[in-house]
Amino acid sequence: MKRFLLTRSAKKDIDEIWLYIGQKSESVTPAERLIARLHRTMVSLAANPSIGRRCEEIDERGRCFPAGDYIVYYREESSRIAITHVFHSKRDQKKAWRETQSR
Repeated sequence: MKRFLLTRSAKKDIDEIWLYIGQKSESVTPAERLIARLHRTMVSLAANPSIGRRCEEIDERGRCFPAGDYIVYYREESSRIAITHVFHSKRDQKKAWRETQSR
């Protein structure tokens, strides 16, 4: 089974999601639950990388897969998958991707 690696950008996305949910709910519990759900999705993607759809319009080499209200972007590599980004599904995905390229 393949493993997954979080890129620096994906780590930043997840940290921002955790902080936003934690502040919005005034508790870390919902944020922790969401991060656990994202983690389970990433483990599933590592085990079955082809379940995500190609997303050439966002990342020509990447795939994406929904995880609740979020979309996980990743690239399949020889021995692992690299999680490149995690964005809320209501965001303009192309714009979010472009914005992160300038970070």
